[in-house]
Amino acid sequence: MILQVVYGLHGLLLVAHWWIMDESPRWLWMQGRKREAVNIIDRAVRMNGRGMNVDKEYYLVEDKTSFTEEAGATSAGLGDLFKTPNLRKMTLNVCLCWFANSITYYGLSLSAGKLSGNPFLILFLMGLVEFPSYISISYLLDKLGRRSITSSLMIVGGICCIVAAYLTRGSTESTSIVMFGKLFIAGSFAVIYNYSAELFPTVVRNSAMGLGSMCARLAGALTPMITLLDSFDPKIPAVIFGVISLVSGTWVLFLPETMGKPMPQSLMDGENFGRGDTAFSSCMGRNKTHTEDFPPPQQMVPLRKNSR
Repeated sequence: MILQVVYGLHGLLLVAHWWIMDESPRWLWMQGRKREAVNIIDRAVRMNGRGMNVDKEYYLVEDKTSFTEEAGATSAGLGDLFKTPNLRKMTLNVCLCWFANSITYYGLSLSAGKLSGNPFLILFLMGLVEFPSYISISYLLDKLGRRSITSSLMIVGGICCIVAAYLTRGSTESTSIVMFGKLFIAGSFAVIYNYSAELFPTVVRNSAMGLGSMCARLAGALTPMITLLDSFDPKIPAVIFGVISLVSGTWVLFLPETMGKPMPQSLMDGENFGRGDTAFSSCMGRNKTHTEDFPPPQQMVPLRKNSR
């Protein structure tokens, strides 16, 4: 009883974030609330102490009517993720990626009780192997790119699941392979949060992230049911987890790379973003993405050097 109360009370600490955390300036900008967005960025610039300040005079003379109409036109929701072909393709691909990462991650976690050795030590090690994954990901993310890391980790993690299914249950080899699978899937699960946010435009980014998270929670609910299939054959759950991870990891190769690219803001930016950019077109030197053909995303806040 006391333990459950402690688990619940720590969530109250998040209530203070309502007053402490600022709203996203990008979201405010796209909603036409320019003054609030500028004030937040101005405060951030002053806190950074980089010798820059926001040119607020720019907004005093700019005609706000056209922007207000544009902001109203770009108001979007969940349905807009499926209205245009490129956004629809990315949305379905990302949803599958969230689903696959979640079902494989929790599937491997639930298998901890079936591994040989001290169950408490096994559970501890299953959590411990995630740390080197997170550390290496934070270093490699801006060097290798989001797409290649996500795809390779999911494919290798899926292979580990399938290999573990055909090894002697409870053997040292099986335990080691499961540990490696958890390491790789934990890394891809961490990257997908960042990757998904960079793929979608500002006006529907929260909706896209929420949809992806919903797919992950659905996978988490299905995972215990899939593990029950081991009563028919112990190999079935691991093979299912591995195949799903392999399929999704392969499909990630058809998503555009986001490293070093400006994040899309409007629905038009999102539809044009990464069009034709796949791992195969990049490797063959035929990247079909022509960002110069499309207008660049609108600059949010012009900055100028502080003369003081």
